[in-house]
Parts: sequence; C-alpha cells; structure tokens
Amino acid sequence: MLRDNFQPDYGNSEQFFQNGNGVLTYFDPNRNLWLSVNRSTLTFGINHNMISGKRFMTMVAEISSNNSGYVSFRSGIITAISAHCKESVNTYFRIIKNNDLVNDYLNIYMDDQISNSTDNLTVNFSNSDVLQCLIDVDPGSYVSYPTVQLEIAWT
Repeated sequence: MLRDNFQPDYGNSEQFFQNGNGVLTYFDPNRNLWLSVNRSTLTFGINHNMISGKRFMTMVAEISSNNSGYVSFRSGIITAISAHCKESVNTYFRIIKNNDLVNDYLNIYMDDQISNSTDNLTVNFSNSDVLQCLIDVDPGSYVSYPTVQLEIAWT
C-alpha cells in the first residue's frame, strides 16, 4: 500500500511511504530502518595493473577519488560492497569517508581471489559526506584491473 504524507507504523514492513525528499521507502526489519526502495551503486576502478603501494581508485571519467570522491546529497547507508579484479595477492580496498585516512570506514580484503562481496551491511553516512576508495597493495603483492562497487540505500 502506497501512501503520501501519513504517519507510518514503524513495525509494519508491508507499508511504503514517500518521505520528505520524495523518496519511496519501506521498513527493513533486519536493519530496523526505513530505507529507499531504489538503490544507487557507486563504482571505483583502476584500468591497469598495480604492484605494491597505495592509491585512490578512480571514479567516472578517470577522476581520482582523492580529488573529489562521491559527495552524498542525502543521508544513507552502504548495504553491500563488492570487489572484483583479474587477479590479486594481498590487496585491501578501503572505503574512506571525508578524507579520514586514519580510521577505516569500511574495507574488503582479497588474497588470491578475483572477487569478494558482502551484502548484509549497515554502514551509515550523512548528507554531504564524501565517500572515496583507497586501494592498498602489500609490498611484493599485486592486483590487476580492480573495481569496487558500493550499494547505497537512502534513509
């Protein structure tokens, strides 16, 4: 049942409503949150091999995420992360929030894998937060043509 501008029953997962931003939402009982029905995907990647070291991955049109990152236009959560590459050894993909290089916001590790994913996340971010992806390859290790995708639900 779709209703506009009503007082939702927060315990009823079968109700949908349009929030103040015009976003159709539903109640997710597993996360105990109202989330957008539509999801967005953020994609980061590098179009070559990388041997050892750290580097921000690029976004659209080869813009490095350390120069900009994805700026959130509303609050939301990361619900899933996936990483894929041609081949990898000892590679960390670190999601950075607001240029904070000290505290890992979210990460995914790959060692002798071509893909890894997690789809049961509830990682919050706020309006105007900047999300970036830093690839960290251990000394003597490598990764080939990596990509990282984040699934976003709006709150």
